[in-house]
Amino acid sequence: MENIARDFILSDLKQKLPAADSVAPAPDKGADRTWVARINQWLQNAEQESIAREAVTAVNPHVHIEKGSAPKRLLKRFIRKMVYWLLQPVVVQQSGYNTLTNDVTNQLRDSICVLKDVVASQQALIQELTGQLDAVKNRISEMENKVPNQIDLLDKQIKGALGAAQRELTEQRYALSTVTAQVAEGAAGLTEQGRELSRIAEQVGAVDIRVTDLEKPEDSVNDYMDYAAFENQFRGSQEEIRSRIRRYLTYFSAGDKVLDLGCGRGEWLELLKSIGAEPVGVDLNENTVSLCRRKGLSVVQDDLFDYLERQEDSSLDGITAIQVVEHLTPVQLLRLTQLCYRKLKFGGHIIFETQNPAVVYTMTNYFLVDPTHIRPVHPTWAKYVLENTGFSDVRLDYPEYAWVTDGSIPPLDISGSDTAVFNQQISYLNNLLYGSTDYAIIAVKN
Repeated sequence: MENIARDFILSDLKQKLPAADSVAPAPDKGADRTWVARINQWLQNAEQESIAREAVTAVNPHVHIEKGSAPKRLLKRFIRKMVYWLLQPVVVQQSGYNTLTNDVTNQLRDSICVLKDVVASQQALIQELTGQLDAVKNRISEMENKVPNQIDLLDKQIKGALGAAQRELTEQRYALSTVTAQVAEGAAGLTEQGRELSRIAEQVGAVDIRVTDLEKPEDSVNDYMDYAAFENQFRGSQEEIRSRIRRYLTYFSAGDKVLDLGCGRGEWLELLKSIGAEPVGVDLNENTVSLCRRKGLSVVQDDLFDYLERQEDSSLDGITAIQVVEHLTPVQLLRLTQLCYRKLKFGGHIIFETQNPAVVYTMTNYFLVDPTHIRPVHPTWAKYVLENTGFSDVRLDYPEYAWVTDGSIPPLDISGSDTAVFNQQISYLNNLLYGSTDYAIIAVKN
């Protein structure tokens, strides 16, 4: 740039200033003017040389130009201004370019720093993910090693269980075959006994005796008496019965489907209906069924076993039988308990209330009075039957109203060492004679 400017100025000066040898001499107007022309010529040459030197010095400060007179200095200032005028746009552009370059460089430096931080964080994340991936690979490898062992162990357990089941099945088959043989032997014996009975019957002129005739007699007590009237006289008033059995409502709630076996006059059905339950009663007696229906109760006249059989399994929330089981044989009680277990939902309650044969007063004043009673159910036997069927939370309830207060023997109120023992025996005797005449057994299907 510097060389170009210098060459430009020198060429411009050469065009503007004539060379020293080309300057025309002043006109000769006389001898007296000759020396003046020479002086002017010398001044012109000197001035041209001075101008050239100052121009060169302005472009190149290292070139030495001697100091001159005032015109020379004026010329120098002129040349400097011309050079500044020529070079100022270039210098300004260069300065702007330098500033912009510096700004861009700083921005690039900041961006590079940010990118370095991002790269560092990405590298750290990659290292962390790599560590997690390695951990997952190790876990998969461990699982691949464990699974075959677990499969082998499970296979051994299954084979062992199958072997045990097969052995149990074999034992059961053997036991079944033994029982079958015993049944066949017993049947043969019964057949022989039947033949013997037939021969005896022929000898005495008896008619043919069938087992069904013994199991289902043609006549029933209900055919000759109004059991509803009998119940009104000896069972107690309906209001009294409702007050006695109200305590069972704690086991049921609104919407529960409850089946009452041997519903009688419907006192229990009325109580269940009052809490929003959905009770249904079953009874064989036509008079009591009609009475319940007149009350607006849902009652079916049917055999309780037949009705239970028709119900879906696990469809009932509760089954109750109040003063019913004493009318059944032991076989019927077992069958009834199993049927109830099948028909109850899980969590459903079963309630049997009956007379307590463990109290003498019960037998002499209640059980033997009713001709339809078949066999008393001892509380210990009832508890065993329910537990053996599969019921849980089996408990016995002896209501307060059923305890006999009249006729009990009072304890002795005298001092003596044997008085306490005597009174203890009196208490035991009172419980035996005048204890709770009724009890309820309550259980849950779980």
